[in-house]
Amino acid sequence: MNLDKSIEYLKGVGPVRADTLKKEAGIFVYDDLLNYFPFRYVDKSKVNKVYEVNNDAVYYQLKGRIVSFTEVGEKNKKRLVAQFEDDSGRLELVWFKGYKYILPALVCGNEYFVFGKPTYFNGRFNFTHPEVEAVANREIISRSPLQGIYSSGEKLAAKGL
Repeated sequence: MNLDKSIEYLKGVGPVRADTLKKEAGIFVYDDLLNYFPFRYVDKSKVNKVYEVNNDAVYYQLKGRIVSFTEVGEKNKKRLVAQFEDDSGRLELVWFKGYKYILPALVCGNEYFVFGKPTYFNGRFNFTHPEVEAVANREIISRSPLQGIYSSGEKLAAKGL
């Protein structure tokens, strides 16, 4: 196999995805892809309750449902705020950037896994730009609890790359 071959010739990539990989991740050829390693790993085997969130230096994974979401602010100061709850409490999920990609995937009442690092703001914890995955999707796709974290732009994540 020629490792210097352009990434666009890899099955399932094509010119449009290749352009995104080149711009966002610096992946130009097969060899770049083979040497694109995570910068850290996170263990998602533990699921916490909302009431357990008490430290903004630790990553948490929660399982619960989104009960409402609203777009707040105007023009370039707009953000998406979702109310997330489990049987132990409620907190906010907030997206300042890229929320237009997130919004279509959120359905009130559906269950989600939320993963992220909380921030303490206005006397309570919230999650800013958390990872959100539908519970139904995780049950369909068997995943390892140890997951690699790659440095990538929002465009890669939004396109599922």
